[in-house]
Parts: sequence; structure tokens; C-alpha cells
Amino acid sequence: MKILVTDSLAPQGLEVFQRAQGFEVDVRIGLKPEELKKIVADYDGWVIRSGTKITAELIEAGDSIIIGGGSTTFGLVEFLPPTDLDILTNSFPIAAKLMETSRNRITLPGGTYYREQQIILSPFDGDASENFSASKLFTGCLGINRLGVMETDPLIARAQTRLLKRADKVIVMADASKLRKRSSMIVCGLERIAVLVTDNGAAAADLEVYRSAGIEVIVASVLAEDGLTKSA
Repeated sequence: MKILVTDSLAPQGLEVFQRAQGFEVDVRIGLKPEELKKIVADYDGWVIRSGTKITAELIEAGDSIIIGGGSTTFGLVEFLPPTDLDILTNSFPIAAKLMETSRNRITLPGGTYYREQQIILSPFDGDASENFSASKLFTGCLGINRLGVMETDPLIARAQTRLLKRADKVIVMADASKLRKRSSMIVCGLERIAVLVTDNGAAAADLEVYRSAGIEVIVASVLAEDGLTKSA
């Protein structure tokens, strides 16, 4: 198994991988985003201190992107470029954080703010998202399995369905615990997903389901500062 390391780790953390049988560790610190994009598909795992940072590497200057609501996608905000992005989000917390920390152009769809879900959703068929065109949609989920992306909350499912219509490429951020989860609501099938970002807790058999569907799977070995503790 080929493992890419792009963040500085404590010596004992790096040693864990170097001593493990069947692991080939390649330490390449300081790579530029465009360099990472060219080589990441050649590795089975990626060791980094934040899984959301991996996802941010998929974003390029000048992109028009959509960020769906949720705690997973909220973590993406701190790693975004500070300027030159057009961002549509239905998440009030994400919009507030972006306005506080960046000079990117922010668009909200308009509608009612639902406090429990922390999303903005119009009660009508039309909203500002209908006139937004994005190259990428970044979304979390309740679960994902062979049937597609799953949700249990009707409001969240409705909001995600709207956003899906406005993006060329869908990138799902889901930790290993969400793989195989099921519910009665299928937001979209696997054919709509371009990239799945998950962590090294995912079973190989689970990941093969998504690779067989033509999805690019990025597996991050997420470590804390001491290089030993796995971070969600």
C-alpha cells in the first residue's frame, strides 16, 4: 500500500507507517495544490492533519463552488483560498464564517432559516440558486452506500436536491462511519458522485463499491499533532 505524507509529523507518528508491513511511505511536504492533483491518484492513502484540508486541495482559484450545510463541510471553510472564489451556500453558519474570514463572493439562496438544520431553504420552487452555476458541489451526508447518498431529514434532502442541480461535479465528504448507512431517502445515486473523500477507517470492500461505480476515492489517514491519534 502506497501512503503519501504531505504534513510534518512527529517522528513516532511517521515511524508507525514505516514499520508497518506492506506500507510504502512517500514523504512529500510542501507540494503545491496543482502538484498534489497530479499525483494523489497514485496513492492508496494520504496522511494529513485534516481531512477537510484534502478536500480544499480540490478547489482552484476562480472556481464557482457550492458548499452544502453540515458540520463536515463547515470545517472546509478555514482551508479555502481567501479570495477569487464564487461560493453559494445554504448554510447560515458557513456564510457567516466566510464573511468573517475571507473576501470571497458569497451567495445565499434566500428563504427561511431553519435553526435545527442550520440551513436556508425557500418554501417556494424558485430561489437564487437557480441562476448559479458551479463547477463543484461539496456536501456531507447522513450516509452513503451502494444506492447513493442518504438522508433522514426531509428538509435537508430537499435542500441537497436543489444544490445538486446547479453543479457539474459532486464531491461527497463522509467519514468511514457513514459508509453503508441507510435510510428511506435517497438524495442521489452513485452515478452523480465524482469524488468521495473518506478516512482510513473505511474497509477495502466498502471502498471498492464506490470505485466500481467510477467514483474517485480519496482516503485520508488523518492524524493529530502527536502523529498517533486519529482525528474525525
